[in-house]
Amino acid sequence: MKIKTIYHFIFFIIIFTLLFELILGFYRNYRRKTTYDKALKKSREVKKPLLVIGSPNAGFLGSIKSHYGCGDVCVDLVGCNKCEKSIKGDILDVLKNLPDNSHVIFESCVLEYIEKPKKKLIFNEIKRVSNGLFFEVRINPTIIANILDYVPYFDSLVENGLN
Repeated sequence: MKIKTIYHFIFFIIIFTLLFELILGFYRNYRRKTTYDKALKKSREVKKPLLVIGSPNAGFLGSIKSHYGCGDVCVDLVGCNKCEKSIKGDILDVLKNLPDNSHVIFESCVLEYIEKPKKKLIFNEIKRVSNGLFFEVRINPTIIANILDYVPYFDSLVENGLN
């Protein structure tokens, strides 16, 4: 009897976590849309092109419906396949080739995946290119990603690959 109760409890926790993650995903997409709208409005006000970092169609929910636009140009490591003007490449390389104070920048949930030394270089380039006109959305709040941050094995798995 106790084993069934434990299994039911674990099942409840898993279902609750997945449902809560889904709700947080919808909230993240709401933040993506509203922040993108602010960036787009600012780019039109200051008459500078909007550079979007991160494909609007990436991720599970993004593949169903994008929640932000492509801007004037979209940059992503794997490309922004549904955007009219897309640059496929490393964001640091792309930013280094842009002039100072030339773009408004919107970035959504990309920089979390970049190692810290390179992330600092990217932030410096973002500041240079955007002159402070930088709009960003982070992945947090989230449960699963935060749990994985505390699992040492997961870090080594990501660093060393699945082999």
